[in-house]
Amino acid sequence: MNSEDILSQELKKLIPDKRTQFCSVEAKGGLLQGLATPEFEPFFYQFAAQHKLNMRVTFIEPSYQKVAVSRSFLLKEPKAEAEVVSEAIYGDELKVYDREDDYVRVARVKDQYIGWIRLSSLSHHLPEASHSLVVPRAHVFAEPKVSAKVVMELPFGAKVQIMRQDKNWVEVLLAKNQKGYMRATLLRPVEDRSEITPLALTKLAARFIDTPYIWGGLTAWGLDCSGLMQTLFSHFSIHLNRDADQQAEQGEAISPSNIQMGDLLFFPGHVTLALSATRIIHANAFHMRVTIDDASKSSYAKGLMEQLESVRRFV
Repeated sequence: MNSEDILSQELKKLIPDKRTQFCSVEAKGGLLQGLATPEFEPFFYQFAAQHKLNMRVTFIEPSYQKVAVSRSFLLKEPKAEAEVVSEAIYGDELKVYDREDDYVRVARVKDQYIGWIRLSSLSHHLPEASHSLVVPRAHVFAEPKVSAKVVMELPFGAKVQIMRQDKNWVEVLLAKNQKGYMRATLLRPVEDRSEITPLALTKLAARFIDTPYIWGGLTAWGLDCSGLMQTLFSHFSIHLNRDADQQAEQGEAISPSNIQMGDLLFFPGHVTLALSATRIIHANAFHMRVTIDDASKSSYAKGLMEQLESVRRFV
């Protein structure tokens, strides 16, 4: 077995999930080269010595920036036509690793998920957030009136700084010192925490009904199955991982015979939120939107329930 194959095997053991750990190193032509974060430095120096390879690995300490646009997809590759892997929203903090043309490779701090994003979407500094959005989506206006120009759209959970309040309107400070106005009722202080209950969770989920299904999406403009769950639970300060198979490792394992409202139900490549033992709410590619389905009435939902792999409880 050559050093390239050995390295591949060793990295699979060392990095079980490449979606959340940054390491891009290969062994080829007597050379160990690529990029990685500093925690991998001892391993690669030892591997290079054992296999008599020249070492040209750069160990990157990431910088930190924040998303300065409403929302931006994370891509699998640094090009516009690449596959979407996730999404970042206004105010999200990102680790920035390296750059290729107009794109930078980043990881969302909240879930460590790695992808490529346009550098123009980021900023080193945003105003310190005081409030977060508690409706699925909202507009920021240039003036405190609904007929004014829209200066930005914000998704659920986006964080902004309130400068002052005048009756029902608040003035907010956005990236690049841009100012705008929003209805005060759409925001809550960032230090406030909503108590999670099965009923509160499912009521929040119902507000996203008919949201379009978009692979990799996390917002009310479009989301996927695990993106919906991550977005819902974040409102209650419970941080789910990004993808369904990662979420299936979190929470408490529950017997399928004991499903209750608020449980997450996992299927091959899919996750839903239980409303009861037979009813579920989920973002799905069958209906291409967020829907409620009942296994006692729908052949689609019945067929899905027959593929149930696990149940996890967080509430």
